[in-house]
Amino acid sequence: GNKVKKKATVLSCDLKSATTISRTLSLEENFNYINSYLKVVVPLIKRYNGFVDKYLGDGVIAVFSTSQDAVECAHTILKSIAVKNKSQKELPSIDAKISINTGDVIFGIVGEDENNLPSIVSDVVTLLSKMQEINSFIGTKILISKPTLNDLPQNFEFDYRYTGDLTLDDNSQISLFESLNYYSKSRRQKLKKYKNKFETGVRFYNEKEYQKAKETFADILHALPDDKPAFVYFNNA
Repeated sequence: GNKVKKKATVLSCDLKSATTISRTLSLEENFNYINSYLKVVVPLIKRYNGFVDKYLGDGVIAVFSTSQDAVECAHTILKSIAVKNKSQKELPSIDAKISINTGDVIFGIVGEDENNLPSIVSDVVTLLSKMQEINSFIGTKILISKPTLNDLPQNFEFDYRYTGDLTLDDNSQISLFESLNYYSKSRRQKLKKYKNKFETGVRFYNEKEYQKAKETFADILHALPDDKPAFVYFNNA
C-alpha cells in the first residue's frame, strides 16, 4: 500500500497495423507479430531510463523521470520500428503513434494481496488516451503536451509545431505540439519553413475563421501535398 507522489513524464506508444493484412493472420500469428515489435520497443524504454507501466495488447505505457529521456526515446522507437518494417516485407508494416505528457503521478502498489503490481495513477495517463485519439485523427507521429514541452531543458535541440488544443473535462485546455525531430533532415527543413503559416492556420481554425484557415492550409498543401495534419485541417475547415 506504500505510495509516493512525484512529477514524471508518461509515454503512450500504440502499434497499429498500417494495412488490413493483419486481419488475415490467426490470433497466434497476430500475437507473435505484435510481440516482435514490443521486443524492439521495450529495450529502448529501458535504455532511456524508463519502465513499462502497462502493456495494452497493441502498445505500452511507459514512465520516465525526465521529459528529455521520454522525447529522445520516442524518436528512437519510431526510427527503430521503421527499420523493422523494412526488414520484414512479408508482413504488414506497423504505424506507431506516440503521445507524451508530463505531470504529477502517484507511484504505488495496486491490486489485492495475492496479485498486486507496481503502477501509476494520474490524470496524466487519462489525458494520454485522448492525445492518442487526436494523434491518429490528424496524422501526426509524436504528439507532445505543453507541460512536457515546458519541462524540456532550454538547451535541448528540438523542432516542433503547434497542432491545436485539447479541451479537458473541466473545460480547461492544453496545447499540443508535433515533434518534427523524427523526420529526415530535408523533410524537417520543409516543415520548419511553413511552421509559422501552419500555426497561423490552426489559430484561424480555433477562432472559427474557417475560410481563412482553409486558404492558409491550401497554401501549405500546394508546397507540401503530403502534410497530413495540414490536409486534415483543410478538409475540416
